[in-house]
Amino acid sequence: MTRAEEDSRFAIDLLAQDVSEALARQQSEDTQFNRRVVVRALFSLLEAYGYFIRQFCLEIEHEKVRKGHPSNLERQVLLQERLPRIGSNGRIEHTPHRVGTADHLAFTLRVFADHAGVRANFFDREGWKALKGALQVRHRLTHPKERSDVEVSNADMELCAKGYAWFGEVQLDDIASSVAKR
Repeated sequence: MTRAEEDSRFAIDLLAQDVSEALARQQSEDTQFNRRVVVRALFSLLEAYGYFIRQFCLEIEHEKVRKGHPSNLERQVLLQERLPRIGSNGRIEHTPHRVGTADHLAFTLRVFADHAGVRANFFDREGWKALKGALQVRHRLTHPKERSDVEVSNADMELCAKGYAWFGEVQLDDIASSVAKR
């Protein structure tokens, strides 16, 4: 295992522990503060996981090229999270590629599933809709416009729980099991 793989595993494990601890605290003391912590912890984990999976997929794309196999250039560019542009001096510069969290996660899972040989449609499930709803809760918390924007309702918590369960289902059941079969 490379140093980068060890670092990514450590970060993912640590953030997954944060989610577990946040949920345990919220269940033992159901306060608005603890609810907000759950939402933030959940999306920190999902965004970090997405980043590390994109890096893994990018390595696979580069390996395909090294072995002389065709690779999808558009996919490679999008996995890098930066876009080339021509600077005022005529040189190639790179700018961050900003993509919405839901779109980025969907792209990441599709590319990863493609590399794993999985052909399931993850996005027709109720959990995906719940995760997108939970993302709206996160957006509301991080960009509040009024007092009610920082309150997390029971329905909001349910969206987070269903979205998180969907993510675990997709990762563990669909993708991981198919990789293990290879």
